[in-house]
Formats: sequence, structure tokens, C-alpha cells
Amino acid sequence: MGAGHRNRGISMPRAKIEKTAKTCNLLTPLEIKNAKLPEGKAETALNDGGGLYLIITENRKRWRYRYGLNGKMFKQWLGEYPKVTLAQARKLRNDSLSKVEEGKDPRIEKQVAKIAAQYSIANTFAAYTEKYVLKS
Repeated sequence: MGAGHRNRGISMPRAKIEKTAKTCNLLTPLEIKNAKLPEGKAETALNDGGGLYLIITENRKRWRYRYGLNGKMFKQWLGEYPKVTLAQARKLRNDSLSKVEEGKDPRIEKQVAKIAAQYSIANTFAAYTEKYVLKS
């Protein structure tokens, strides 16, 4: 598999692939730091194994996790390099893999957590307003 290989059309369950040590942790921090977009290409992907890819475009490098769930393939963006390091991207991939193995979609789990946090903040603000502002 070359650096630009995108692994399209794979129908094999990802959860089985992530388990094998031979297919994970293929990239090094130095390779990632020095990675460049090949001339004439709009985008390329470096495979770290286990469904984790570093997507390189002209302006940025981003981490993406590809996984299979219920017979379908999905993609989840994990963050932008260097803000999200290789080690952090691998941890995020492993966290997402755990959810996939439980039959949960990590993208939906992330959205639910975000909405719950917003709801919590709104309730805190409403309680503060009711207690301190409206009673004045």
C-alpha cells in the first residue's frame, strides 16, 4: 500500500483489522511531520493502520478514522495535526473502536455528548438567572 492508497471498496469488518498488531501503528511522528502533498494531487492519505489515516491537503493535515458498522463504512474526523498528535489520534481511534465493538456509532455518541453538554450549560445558566437575577 502506497502513501496515497485510500483503501476504497473494502468490505471486511474493521473491528477485526484493528485487533492485529501488524496493521496498527505504522507511522512515526517524524514521517508525519515531514509528510508533504505529492505534486499535482489535491489530497493524499497516510495509513497508520487500524482505520486511522492522516489526510494531507494543500493547507492542512487531519486525522480520520474509517470504520465499519452494520455492514456500512463510515468516516470520523478526529482532529487536525499538530493540535492532535499521533498518540492522541491513536487513543481517539481506540476509543472509537471500543464504541464500534459495542455496536455504537462513535460519530453519534460524540454528537449526543455535545448536545448533553450544551443542555447542561443552558440549565446552569437558567438556574443562575432565576436564583440571582430575577429575584433582585
